[in-house]
Formats: sequence, structure tokens, C-alpha cells
Amino acid sequence: MSNRDALECFRRHLTEQWLPTYCRDPHRKYAVEGYCHDYSRLAAVDASDFIYALTEGIVNDIGGGRCRAPRSKANEVIFWEGSKAAIARPITLWLEPIITIATVGRLHRDYGWPVELLGLQSADWAMDLVGYQDVTSDRIAVAGEVKKSGLELAQMIAYLRQFADDPASITASKNARAVNAARKWLSIAATRPPLFWAIGPGGGSELFAVTYDLQGPRRFDTVPLSRLAFST
Repeated sequence: MSNRDALECFRRHLTEQWLPTYCRDPHRKYAVEGYCHDYSRLAAVDASDFIYALTEGIVNDIGGGRCRAPRSKANEVIFWEGSKAAIARPITLWLEPIITIATVGRLHRDYGWPVELLGLQSADWAMDLVGYQDVTSDRIAVAGEVKKSGLELAQMIAYLRQFADDPASITASKNARAVNAARKWLSIAATRPPLFWAIGPGGGSELFAVTYDLQGPRRFDTVPLSRLAFST
């Protein structure tokens, strides 16, 4: 499928299926006319892999535009809602959940992960996606976090490495992106996944093998994406 075809297929699914289902949910009852048709930041590969994840049943629309994978700790929606005061409530495309769902699809298709081990959102809501060690365990084998731009992704990685070098600096962090990255570091410290996957738009990502001491993560070493291959 060409990039143009992938984006056109996404737009068609959205306007004919996902948006009406979302807006007409009994808990919302929004006018579809409030949706802003702006796809300028959506990469074709993310659109294509998002469709793959839904059509292959890796992630399911469980009703009202709510998406869920087998080991999800929360539902995902792909729309962002504006002010309630507007006559037709403004609705825009929410890029991060689209990339998240596309990435879960890639874990299954490209790296052989069983669908029953994949989830959207970690139990502490700090991570966007998780792959569990086995069906009987809550041990996380890979934790993933999605950012909507390459700049945000690079900043998160820089903060994680800063906190690994100096855990005390976590409490001194005041700006919003540092605080957000601190949540990720603390989640990784608590769950100790051996792999952390930082994911951006357009299929861009960086995978890290995490080394721990008693305080938590102390090294984030870049490793090949082939390390994501599922193994029992």
C-alpha cells in the first residue's frame, strides 16, 4: 500500500466508522461536524499499522471508539475533545494513541509477540504499552512510551539518562517534560522491565536495555530493535 493509499484508507475508516461511533456513543452524543479534518502530522506508516492492528484483532474497538488489547489496563481513544461550551464540540485526532496502537501491531507482526501478552497502558498509567512475560504473570518484559514528535522523544531519553546518573535530580525537576520523564523512570524502577522502547512518529524509535541497582535504573544502553523478538 502506498503512503497516499494508507492515509486515504485511514481517512475513510475514520469518517465512515470510527468518528461516528465515537460521537454517537450514549455518554458523548457529539456532533460529527465538530471534527477537525487535519491529518498533516499523521505518518502513513502509523496510519497503515494502526489499521492493521484493528483489522487483525490485535487491538479491538470495544464500542464507542474505545480501543483495548488483551492485557490492557485502560481503554484508549484516538480523539481529543475541546471545549464543552462550543455548539459543536471541537474534536481533533490524538496522535499518541494512534502511534501506540500501531506499535502494538508491530510487536505482533514484526517481532512475533502473542496477542494475549500485549496491553495498552501499564497498571500505573505511566507507560503507553507493555508486553508481558507470560499469560500467568504481571512481569513486564518490554515497556514502551510514545511521543508525538522526535524532539519530545529525545528530551525524554535525555531526562531518563540524567535520572539514571543522578536519581536525586528527580525531585529537583520542575518543568512538565522533566516531571513526565520522572514518572517513566519511577515506573521502570518499580517494574524493572529488561527492555524500554521509546517510540516516536513515522516508525522512529530507540530500544534500550536497562541495567538496575538497588535504587532503580542506572543505565539505558541502546540495543538493536531485533532484541524485541519474542522468546519464551
